[in-house]
Amino acid sequence: MSPSDILTLATLAALLLPVYGHRDRHEGTTRQWSLSETVSFSSPEFLKLLPEMDEKMVPIDHAKVPDEVCLEMVEALANAHWKMKRPGIIHTGIILAEGAEIDPGWVDSVRKLRLLPLSFLATQSLENVKLYFWANVEGTHPLIQEIFGPLMGQYGKYIEIKKFDASAEIKKVCSHYESEKSTGELTAELVKIYESQSIVASKSDLMRAILLYNYGGAWMDSDVLLVQNLAPMLEEDWAVLMYADFVNPATLSVSRPGSPFITAWMGNILALGVNKSWAAYGPFMITDMTAEIQRSVANATCHVLPPCFFEGALSRAAHQPNQVAPLWDNFFSRLNRSLRSQVAYIDPSTKHSTFGYHWHNRWNQKIVDGSVAAEAEKMYCKRLNISLS
Repeated sequence: MSPSDILTLATLAALLLPVYGHRDRHEGTTRQWSLSETVSFSSPEFLKLLPEMDEKMVPIDHAKVPDEVCLEMVEALANAHWKMKRPGIIHTGIILAEGAEIDPGWVDSVRKLRLLPLSFLATQSLENVKLYFWANVEGTHPLIQEIFGPLMGQYGKYIEIKKFDASAEIKKVCSHYESEKSTGELTAELVKIYESQSIVASKSDLMRAILLYNYGGAWMDSDVLLVQNLAPMLEEDWAVLMYADFVNPATLSVSRPGSPFITAWMGNILALGVNKSWAAYGPFMITDMTAEIQRSVANATCHVLPPCFFEGALSRAAHQPNQVAPLWDNFFSRLNRSLRSQVAYIDPSTKHSTFGYHWHNRWNQKIVDGSVAAEAEKMYCKRLNISLS
């Protein structure tokens, strides 16, 4: 049996059965949810968009949403009516190399890692959503203290800094994941998969899958800025199309702990076993799962958002008369003529043509004064009344 066949079976096992099991962590019992049970709690405006979105993403290897349609979808959520059933969580984080040192190739690391928390505080409904910042070091680590020191006095109640203890979180996954194997066997398998990874991106893919299985919520990579409130979309399962046949889990949401989607993802990870290839547990796996769901599941249990929602640099829908998504290589560089329109693209106070901006790993570039990144930092600090000096 080929790896793709194994992944197909794992996806279908979680998504095609009439019911699936997720052990209730409070009662110690197994609750059965029907896949036809209504479990969507997001805004009616977002729910209304999902059938059209799903239709335009089929087949995923040729998915394309016209620019004007993508923009209309974002704008339809501008004044969405939403009411969250439970407190929301937006996760992000960092995995430091052995010895808990920052990558020597990274430049202006503290300022860059602070941009997402600043954008979270400037854009989200803080009474309804918290930011969980995960790291494989203690919160007392100098890097963590430098990032969050200026924020915690005023905004500490909206941010939780958490140590990612892989073994403990994996054990929590396996104590609730339904399998013929024992919790101990499953835990050993998943720990082996995680610890075998030498590519940080692969560890990060596993980290987000583990955390979303345990806690639900949304994951945003640390190189993402939030542009507007995600609350209308938070209680659905979705990832984002980067381009045809490549679904990028840099920005994704899980409707609740142990949802059918995250259970299927975890099943695929366990079915694949140890694989040291880049993106094996992330984009490639999520894209293959999406294709299988499209072929086999009548009512999608997860959705793929078009690029303009978070990947504006790849979408012409992001180019409006007074708003232009920065190119990745320009985000930290000084711009003159186009600076105002590019800052407007990420400004929370403007009419939005996106929900977030992903600047794609430009960790080795210096933040130049007068760049979009530098102006964003100033804009957030002014809006939040924060001093970084």
